[in-house]
Amino acid sequence: MSFNLPKAELLQTVMLVQAALCDEAGPHTLSSGRSTHFTIDGGVMLENEVGYSLLQRLFALPTGEPYRCHVPRYAISAGFADGEFLVVAICWECNNISLNDSGRYDSRTFDGESQQAQELLRDVKRYFASPSETTP
Repeated sequence: MSFNLPKAELLQTVMLVQAALCDEAGPHTLSSGRSTHFTIDGGVMLENEVGYSLLQRLFALPTGEPYRCHVPRYAISAGFADGEFLVVAICWECNNISLNDSGRYDSRTFDGESQQAQELLRDVKRYFASPSETTP
């Protein structure tokens, strides 16, 4: 992937969302690829440092073998001071990340079974666990 994460000091907003794949873009959807649109089923605004750290960890995951489903359950949406934006949708079932970097689309694979990927998934799930649920 030729993507370079913008500098941390440019980050203005970052939101972690639960995602549900949908067929068409609409007023309540995000797009992370030319044909990868999803609705937001829930979201949380993150402090900039936390959000930036999640993005860094995501893009540092080891590469892996892709599968074809790409039904993302989570996404990260970030806005930057220079007007740039970033939407990444992550599918731990098929080891794929789709990326919309201010209208430039890309994708990459990762090793979803790696320790780094499993730790990241556990941390992401924590943001959406209700107080009565335990998070794996």
